[in-house]
Amino acid sequence: MEVALGAGAAMFAVGIVDDRMGLSPRARLAALTLIVLAVFAIDPLFILRTLRFGLRNWDFGVTLGMLAVPVTALMIIGFVNAVNMADGINGQFLGSVTIWSLFVARYLGIDFGAPFYIIFCSTMVTLAFNLKGRLFSGSSGAYTASFLIGLGTIAAYRRGGALSAIEPILWFWLPVLDCVRLMVSRKIAGKSPFRGDRNHIHHILQAYFGIGSPYVLASYLGLLAAPGLAAALMNDRVSGTLALFACVTGYAMLVYARPGTHTVRAEEAGLPEQQKPLSATPALRMSEKAPAARQAEHRKLTTLGSN
Repeated sequence: MEVALGAGAAMFAVGIVDDRMGLSPRARLAALTLIVLAVFAIDPLFILRTLRFGLRNWDFGVTLGMLAVPVTALMIIGFVNAVNMADGINGQFLGSVTIWSLFVARYLGIDFGAPFYIIFCSTMVTLAFNLKGRLFSGSSGAYTASFLIGLGTIAAYRRGGALSAIEPILWFWLPVLDCVRLMVSRKIAGKSPFRGDRNHIHHILQAYFGIGSPYVLASYLGLLAAPGLAAALMNDRVSGTLALFACVTGYAMLVYARPGTHTVRAEEAGLPEQQKPLSATPALRMSEKAPAARQAEHRKLTTLGSN
């Protein structure tokens, strides 16, 4: 884990520069890619050669071969980017790291999992201040913690074989799925996939419960943790997989039945102003009624004139 901790320090430095100067998405991506490749060069054990899946008596593996390096790098880079994009409300990121650190430490044991128990304790303390708006992780904290969680998951996977490729899906599904959905929807709307908007899952939960409601964070962390907790408590990946299907279904319902979906502003939906639905604003709704109002006024004046 010394290599992982050193790489985490490098990510912390990148995050500090981003917090102070504001790095472009390409610069952040380049820095993260260089650090990941440096980790692979120093310790090739972090490269995933085979992906093992197992559900009770149904086990199979996928050998990556020459794709091992790019696939593993894509997993780490994509995860870090997804977690950074998901950090939008107090407690969201630190609560997620608290959950993930326990999941990872469970498979690493006491000795190898010690750094993640430390991460758990430190995030619990920081979370108490973060919920009060007194302390924030920033890019430096988001990059470092998510990077270490990613490398720790690979280390747990490579150690002993108890962890299959299914568990990380159960743990990390929510920020990764939300990131993919956002990037695809932005691309379809003709926007940059890295451009910010108010279409994240926490914004959708705020549309249901209201900004500042404690149910927003509770719902997010509940959806995030449920599949992994089901698998851990039942000691059964099938239970976790069933919980995952239920959570993904709930996520889809939340996204596509979002309150105010048909009255969202054009700039938030990524639509040009001329493509804005006519029912989107009160002013345009009044303009729809204007012709009927003018006709009624004309009939009234005609009646008065005849009298």
